Amino acid sequence: MWYFSDWFKVNNDKCWDPIQSYIDQQYDNYLNQESRVNRPVHIHDTRVHVCLYFIAPSGHGLKPLDIEFMRRLHEKV
Repeated sequence: MWYFSDWFKVNNDKCWDPIQSYIDQQYDNYLNQESRVNRPVHIHDTRVHVCLYFIAPSGHGLKPLDIEFMRRLHEKV
């Protein structure tokens, strides 16, 4: 027997990839601007310095997905 809710399961596999690639792209853009021979006096800094991660207040602790997400991003932010 199948249930209607089985159709709408969310695949969270590698859900951190878009965020991780955005952070990497911003750092690369800044490095490219900074490495130019004729770089501008004021470089607009679009790097990510802080990432707020909201945890559900259910009282059940962190889920494995939460831990993996933070583990992937802890060196970048």
